[in-house]
Amino acid sequence: MPPAIVLSLVACVLCLCVTPFVRDACLRRNYIDHPDVFRKRHKRAVPRLGGVGIVFSYSLCLVLSSVFFIRDSLFARGFATGSVAVTIILIPMSCIFAVGLYDDLRGLTAVRKLALQLAVAVIAVAAGFRFSLSGGHWGLLMAALSTFWLVACMNAFNLIDGLDGLASGVGALMAAATALAGLFLNNAGLTISAVLLCGTLVGFLRYNINPASIFLGDSGSLSLGLTLGCMSVVWSNQASSGGPSLAPVFIWTVPLLDLVLSVLRRSLRGVPLFSADRGHIHHQLLERGFSTTDAASNLCIATAFAGVAGLLVSFASAPLALFASLMLFIGVLWGVWKLRYAEFGAVSSLMNQISWRKVTLAHITLTNFTQAIAGTEDVEEYWKLLKNACREFGCFHIHLMLNGQVFEEELQARSLHPYWTLTFPVSGKDLLTIRTNITLKTQSPSFSLFLETVQNDLSARYQRRRSMPSTAAALSKVQTRSLAANT
Repeated sequence: MPPAIVLSLVACVLCLCVTPFVRDACLRRNYIDHPDVFRKRHKRAVPRLGGVGIVFSYSLCLVLSSVFFIRDSLFARGFATGSVAVTIILIPMSCIFAVGLYDDLRGLTAVRKLALQLAVAVIAVAAGFRFSLSGGHWGLLMAALSTFWLVACMNAFNLIDGLDGLASGVGALMAAATALAGLFLNNAGLTISAVLLCGTLVGFLRYNINPASIFLGDSGSLSLGLTLGCMSVVWSNQASSGGPSLAPVFIWTVPLLDLVLSVLRRSLRGVPLFSADRGHIHHQLLERGFSTTDAASNLCIATAFAGVAGLLVSFASAPLALFASLMLFIGVLWGVWKLRYAEFGAVSSLMNQISWRKVTLAHITLTNFTQAIAGTEDVEEYWKLLKNACREFGCFHIHLMLNGQVFEEELQARSLHPYWTLTFPVSGKDLLTIRTNITLKTQSPSFSLFLETVQNDLSARYQRRRSMPSTAAALSKVQTRSLAANT
C-alpha cells in the first residue's frame, strides 16, 4: 500500500479518536453553540471547537510523516526545495488556529478579526507561500496578491461553514483534488500534506454530518481556509509556465462564489460587509425546500466538479481545458440564476428599465442647467431656463411664484397615467410646483439631483433677497455718518 494512503488512514483514525474527547470537553466546559431564530437553525446546543481535533490530528500526522519518511523518495522534494518545507505550513496554521480559538471562546470584533487575518497572511507569505512569476519580477505585487488571496480563502471558508458537514465535506474534496495535483506535479510535499488533510476531514465528518455532534468553529474553518489557500499557492506556482496558474482557483469555486455574492448583496443593501445574514448559498438552498443533507450534498457535488475542472485546466490538453473552463463558467451562471437572489433580481429589473441614452441626456440637461443658472439673476431668464429643463426631464406642468411674480405653463399634453405633484416651498409666498408622470422611466438619479439643485438655488436666492435691504440700510448709515463728520 502506498505510503500516502497509509498516512491518510492514520490521520482519519486519529481524528476519529481525538474528536470525541474534544466534544466531551466542550460539553463539560459549556463551549457550545446555541441555536437562534435568525441564522443558527440547529435544534440543540452543539460543541463548537471541532477545529481543535482537526488541527491536532493533522499537525501530529504531518510532523510524524516528515520524521519517519524523511529518507523516502516520496518525501524527497517537499513543497518546493526540500522536505523541511512540508512542516513549514504549520507555522501560519497554528497562528490562525489561535485566532479562531480565541474568537470561539471570547469573541472578536469583525475589524480585529480581519486585522489578525491580515497579520497571519503576511506570516504565511514570509514563510514562502506566495505567488511567483518566472524571472522573479513583481515581487512586492505578488506578495500583496498572495496576502489578499489567503485572507479571501480564510473568510470564504468561514462563511460556508453554515450547514452540518458542508465546510468539512467541501474541504475534504478540495484537499483530494490538491493531492491529485501534487501527484501529477511530482510534488511529494504537496501530495502528502493534502492527503493528510483529506484523511483528517473524512474522520471529522463522522461527527459533523447531519445531525452534527460538533461544529468546526472559527478555529477549524479559518485553519482549513488558510491551509488549503497555502496549498493552492504551491500548486499555482509549480503548474504555471509564464505566470501564476488560475487552475487552483477553480477548486475554490463554491467558497469564493459565496464570498463574492455576500459582498455584492451587502453592498447593494447598504449594510456592513461583516454583518451576518441568511443569504448565503446554503441558506438559499434551504429556502427552496432542500433539506440540510441535500443542500450540503449538492454543494459538495459542485465542489467535486470544480475540482475536476481545475485538474483538467492544469494537466489536460488546451481544447479540453478550455471546454472545462467554459462548462464551469456556465454552471456558475446557471447556479446563481437558480438561487434567485432578490438583490440581483432588483438590479436586473432596473437595468432592463433604464434607457442609457435617456440617462445620458438627463445628465447633460442637469449639467447645462446648473451652469446656466449660476450666471443669471433675472427672474424672466431663470423661468425660461427652469421651464426648458423641466420639459427635458419629461414634466408636463410647472408653476412658479417668485418675487411676487407668477409663472405657469403646460409643457406638454397630460397623459392618462397617474402623476406626481411635487411642491417646493421657498418662503411664505414663493413656491415651485412640478407635475410629472409616475410611470415615466426617465426619472433617473439625475432627475432627483435636478430637483435638489432647484430647491437649493431658490432658497439661496431668497436668502440673498432678504439680506439686500439690511445691506442697503447699513450703507446709508455709513454715508450719513461720513457727511456729518465732514460738516
